[in-house]
Amino acid sequence: MVETTLRARLYKAGTEITDRIPDEQFLWSRMSDDAESDALWNAEEHRGRTLRITGEDVWRKAVFNCEVFK
Repeated sequence: MVETTLRARLYKAGTEITDRIPDEQFLWSRMSDDAESDALWNAEEHRGRTLRITGEDVWRKAVFNCEVFK
């Protein structure tokens, strides 16, 4: 059973600036061995500095990426 929270952190010139960026500018995506399931997961927007994932989000192995749009 998997349950964890991923957190994105941004730094500029060694100083953390995460709190200066609005939550809606953080967009998470998932990549695994199941491209069809990934497409469904990624079709829903997962936004925010943090992402809570459970066993429903991960089957065997998955990589989560966070892009920040300004």
